[in-house]
Formats: sequence, C-alpha cells, structure tokens
Amino acid sequence: MDTFGKNYSASRRNDAHTVPGLWNTVENLQMDSKLREGEEQFRILADTAPVMMWASGIDKLCVFFNKPWLDFTGRTMQEELGDGWSEGVHPDDYDLCRKTYVTSFDARQPFKMEYRLRRYDGEYRWLLDHGVPRFSPCGKFLGYISSCIDVTERKQVEAERERLAQEQAARSAAEAASRSKDEFIAMVSHELLSPLNAILGYSRMLRSGPANREALDRATAIIERNARAQLRIIEDLLDTARIIAGKLRIEARQINLAPLLEAAIDTVQVAAQAKGITLIAEFDPACGEVAGDPARLQQVALNLLSNAVKFTPKGGRVELRMESAADGARITVSDTGKGIEPEFLPFVFERFKQAEHSGAGRFGGLGLGLSLVKYLVESHGGTITAASEGKGRGATFTVTLPLGRRKRFAPQLDLTAPLRAPAEDSIGWKFRA
Repeated sequence: MDTFGKNYSASRRNDAHTVPGLWNTVENLQMDSKLREGEEQFRILADTAPVMMWASGIDKLCVFFNKPWLDFTGRTMQEELGDGWSEGVHPDDYDLCRKTYVTSFDARQPFKMEYRLRRYDGEYRWLLDHGVPRFSPCGKFLGYISSCIDVTERKQVEAERERLAQEQAARSAAEAASRSKDEFIAMVSHELLSPLNAILGYSRMLRSGPANREALDRATAIIERNARAQLRIIEDLLDTARIIAGKLRIEARQINLAPLLEAAIDTVQVAAQAKGITLIAEFDPACGEVAGDPARLQQVALNLLSNAVKFTPKGGRVELRMESAADGARITVSDTGKGIEPEFLPFVFERFKQAEHSGAGRFGGLGLGLSLVKYLVESHGGTITAASEGKGRGATFTVTLPLGRRKRFAPQLDLTAPLRAPAEDSIGWKFRA
C-alpha cells in the first residue's frame, strides 16, 4: 500500500475513534441490509411454499405469516401479527398450545404440537405445527420459524379407529359379562342343588318307613350338614351383595380370639373326620385381645378352615395357630392339600377366581369365600397373605389383626352414615362397649 493509502486508512480509523461508534454503525448498517435482504428472500420462498408457515421474533410475538396461512384463515397479515393468530385457535386447545410454545421458546428448543385452527369458512381443522428456533450466523437468537400441515383427515381416521375399538371392547365386555352371568347362575344353581338333592333324598328315605336308630342318626346328620352348606352359600352371596351395596356392618368390641377360633374348629370337625384329616390347634395364651366383630372374625376363621379341609386329601393335616405379633395377633391356617399354583397365587383373593381356577370345579364353591375373608380382615385394620410352594405342596394363609384399642375406632366412628372401607367398597363401623 502506498503512503496515501496508509494515511487514508489511518485517517478513517482516527475519524472513527474521534466519532464514537461510527465504525460500528457502518458495520451494523451493512449487517442490517444483508439481514433485510435475506428476510425478503425468505418471504418470497415462504409464500411459494406448499405448507403454511409463520415466524416469530425474540419477543415471542409472531412477525410473519406466509400466503398459504393467510389463505387458510382468510385473515390479513395485520390481523394475524402479534397474538392475533391465537384468536383462531380452538378454545379447548389454546392453553396447551400456548404452554408448548412458551416453554419451547424459553428453552430455545424445537417443538411439535397438534391443535385446531379455524379456517376461513369457520370449520376447525387439525394442524401439525413444527417449530424450530432461528439463529443468526454469529449465534444470536432471532425467534422461531414453523411449518404447519393440515392433518384433519388423519385425526378423523384415528378417531374412527378409536371409536370402533371402543365399540368392540364394549361388545366384548358385554359378551364376557353375559357369559360370566350365565356361568355364575349355573354355578350357583349347581352348588345349591347338590346339598338340596341330598336333603331331599334322605328326607324321602326317612318318610318311606321305619329306620333303626343308627340309620336315623346318619340321615339327620347328612341332612343337617347339607343344609348348613346351603346356608353358607346363601350367606356368602348375601354378604357379597351387602359389600357391593356398602351395607355390610361390623359391630366391633374387645374380644378374645381363642373362643371363636375353637368354635370354628368345632364346625369343621365333622367334615375333617369324614376325610380322616388331622386338625391341630395351638393358641398362645399371651396373645392379647383384638377389637373386632366376633361373628365376622369367626367367619374369617371358618372360611379359611373350611377351605383347608376341602382342598386337603384324605389322611392330610390342617393346622390352626394363634400367636402374638408385633402390636397385634397373628392367625395362621396351613394345610397339606393341593396347594396353589404360582401363576394363580396373586389372584387367590379375587372374587369368583377360585371357581375359574383350573381343576377347582371338582372341589365346589363359588369362589367368594377368600374375597370375603380379605374384605373382612382389612375392614378390621388387619392384613392377610397367602403362600404356597406350588401344586400338591399345601397352602398357608396368615391373618394379622391389630391389638384391641378402643381409640383405634374413635376417629372413624360415624353413627349416622356408613364409612368407606379400606378397599373400593363401603362398610359401616359400630363400636359396642
């Protein structure tokens, strides 16, 4: 460079130094000119694009909408600028649409969202809006640019597919409910008919003529046993109906478990002797009282013992133990019976599941006993668990009840209305001193 050139350059730098910001202003003007030129090119390209497009500035407000967007909404650019575009968003989609945009804007992250936008003819159409952040060559954040595709037809197809799926599911559920109802009626009829046939048969035998004392005692014992079996079935059905209706009530008081457990053993003694099953009972004398309904807790013990006897083969063993536990009493009923298969164990307390279990049909029963037991135990603030090492290896049911404390029931006491039970059903508590 010659001397003039050097002096001229130095003069320009000195002038720029003498007039603060002059040199930067020139550079900024050049940059702004290039930016405006680039934006004009973008507008031309955007207006000829086959999809709707919009762009926002760094203040989150929209600064541009392309021709396909304006043709779709039937509005002018001035009407759409800023937040004007949001007037066309469906009211049900506005909050989610706005939240998605603002959250993505603050994080400078791309986004995809679907919302309904009002078309020029008043119809709301579904749009898939895909926005990406814009940055200058030097990394400065400039706002967002987004493209929108009408996906209404796709949404309609999805909605129709969902509707058909729901209808199919409803039909399947109705058919399953109908089958279950028919199966349940058949099962109840069979369970009631079996003891009834025995009652009628031995009643006719007694009416047919004189019988010796041994035959008379045997007949009456069979009639009584089958009548009790019928009574238990009917009571289980009624209790289940009361639970579903929220009308099963419990009269709680301080009780000693030993007498009611002994009564349950006496009830199943005859059935156990008929199969040659050994009954073993062990009670811990140090076990304290519990707060509960004696009739309902005896029902728990009787159901567990009856199941154990039913599913234990001839010559087997059933054990009933009561012992102290941490802040409670533990009742354990174990047997050497058919056991519970691992895949069925998680469902053993579900209503009617026992009847559905493979092979259970030959043992009889409605599959209500264990579901009632679980409900009653949990209604007393206790827990029940089932364990088995598998098929043919017996089963163990463990009930834990809290020790009797009158204050336990005071917060839940409501003498005017039933309370909610621990599970999905309702139960009323009534404390009796």
